[in-house]
Amino acid sequence: MTSFPLISRRHLVTTGMALAGGLAGIGAIPTTRAQDAATPAATPAVPSGTQPDGTWRFTDDLGVEIRLPTAPVRIVAELAAAAALWDLGVRPIGVWGLEPGQEPTANLAGRIDFSVTEDLGPGFAAFDVERLVALEPDLIIASAYSSYASRYWRLDPDAVPQVQAVAPVLGVLVTDVPQDQVIERYVRTASALIGERSGTGVEAARGAYLEAQDALRAAVAANPDVAVVPVSSSIDSFYVGNQNVSADLRLFANLGVNLPATDNTSDTFLLLSWEETNTYPADVLLVDRRPFALPFEDMLGFGSFASLPAVTANQVGNWNLEYVESYQGFVPVLQELTALIGASRNDLV
Repeated sequence: MTSFPLISRRHLVTTGMALAGGLAGIGAIPTTRAQDAATPAATPAVPSGTQPDGTWRFTDDLGVEIRLPTAPVRIVAELAAAAALWDLGVRPIGVWGLEPGQEPTANLAGRIDFSVTEDLGPGFAAFDVERLVALEPDLIIASAYSSYASRYWRLDPDAVPQVQAVAPVLGVLVTDVPQDQVIERYVRTASALIGERSGTGVEAARGAYLEAQDALRAAVAANPDVAVVPVSSSIDSFYVGNQNVSADLRLFANLGVNLPATDNTSDTFLLLSWEETNTYPADVLLVDRRPFALPFEDMLGFGSFASLPAVTANQVGNWNLEYVESYQGFVPVLQELTALIGASRNDLV
C-alpha cells in the first residue's frame, strides 16, 4: 500500500526579540547537531538544555546531538513546530511554511503572532535560504516525519544541507507514537530552551487536555460499539487512515475508539479504490476536509460512497488533520470527536 501525502498543519522582528513567555512545571530535555566540541565540565552534565559550564546540549528525536556554546536565543521554526512551541512559551523570530496568500488560520498557525515574528514564506522547494541567513538564527526547529525524504517537514532534501550550514536543525518527530507523546516531545524541547517558568498557563492547558481525554474515553464507554473510520480521497483513489501510524489515531485507539484494524505499520493511509469504500464498515465516518482533499460533496458523486450506511444516516464528521500539536491545540479535536460519538448510533454495521 502507498501512502497519501500528509500536507500540513505556521514580520520584521525587533532585534532583541527571541524567546518569551514561560513554562510551568515542565522538566528539562535533550539537543541536536554537534557544533564545536565543548570542554568537559567539572560537574556532571545535565541531560539536556543549559549545562553547568554554560554550554547547551540537546539530542533530538532523530538521534542528532546539538551542542552550542550558549543557550540558543534566536530561534527559527517550521510552521507546525512554531505553533506548538508558541503555546509552550517559545517565541521564534522567524517561521516558514505559509504558502503565498495562505492565511495563518488557527488550525495551521495556532496563536503565532506574525506582527512580532517574521513570515519567511513557504517551504519545500520554495524555501528561501537567503532570508533565513539574514535572521542569523542560533537554532532551527522543524517537525519531522520518519517516512519523509528529508525527515524535516517543509524542507526538500536538497535544501537541508544549506539550512544546516546556517544553524543546527532540531527535529521533533511527530509520527509513530500517540499524539500525547508528540506533545510531550514539544514540551521537552521547550523546557530545554526556556527552562521552568511560571505564568504561561501550561499546566492549566494540560489539565483541560486530560479532561478532554477523559470525556472521550467516557463517551466511548457509553457507546462502545461505534465503528469509526477516518477517510480521505482524490478523484482516483479512496484512503483510510492507519491507526498504527497517525499520531491522532493512535491516541484515539488508546482511548478506546473503535478504528479499522490493520497489520500495516508503515503507511499513513491505506490505499483503496472507490469500489472498495466499504472495506472497513463504519457507523461513523471522519472525512478529511483539507483543501487539497476531494471535497465531501464531490465524494458523494461516487455511488459506492454515497450509499455507505454512515453517509445515509448523516453520521459524518471532520477528520482534523491540521491542528496545533499542543495541549491547547488538540483539545478541540478531542471534543469534536467526543460529541460525534456520543450522538451516533452504533448499529449501522
